[in-house]
Amino acid sequence: MRAHLMETVLILVARNFFVRPTIEEVLAESGASRGTFYKYFDSVPDLMNALGAAVAYELLGVLDPLVTQTPDPVARLSGGFRMSLRLAGKHPALGNMLVQSGWPNVDKSHPVFAALSRDIELGIRQRRFSKVSLPVALNMVAGCMVGGTHSMGIGASKTYPDEAAFCMLRGLGVESDEAQAISKMRLANPRIPSSGIVARLLVAQTPGA
Repeated sequence: MRAHLMETVLILVARNFFVRPTIEEVLAESGASRGTFYKYFDSVPDLMNALGAAVAYELLGVLDPLVTQTPDPVARLSGGFRMSLRLAGKHPALGNMLVQSGWPNVDKSHPVFAALSRDIELGIRQRRFSKVSLPVALNMVAGCMVGGTHSMGIGASKTYPDEAAFCMLRGLGVESDEAQAISKMRLANPRIPSSGIVARLLVAQTPGA
């Protein structure tokens, strides 16, 4: 039933990008009772957080192997950021799910934050980034990600991910010329697996699905 409730929210989010589902909508769509819902989740935001974390975990599995092909922590951070925003622009339901779930302003123990911390800490040690504390750097990147994901979902230009990456790198202390070059580096084309939560979300987004 827990998986069924999460699947229900996937469908509801795909139908209406910018409105978080209500408890009444979730119950009506899933056929679950209120008591059953509260057996698994404290609220709709709690369910959305769980779903957003699961989606982010799947995306990490897609993006991190591509990101770590380079040893440069600055290129890793920029590349992962830009690929994420491009996916949000290509698949609006995906970006909306992350924004509506409150991701990434949630559980800092999530593997996504471990990957970000890895690259930020390496960049600081190599003096590629300013001597900023890790929590501040993580919050900066997370804030850029939330704002960027929302912007891509409402039709930001194709150059937005590169421009946003440049500003993020500058905020972390990367010199202007270097930040400009890295934010325009060629990116790999991430492929979403045909099974899993992300794939089901994209199918639910398709008209007539």
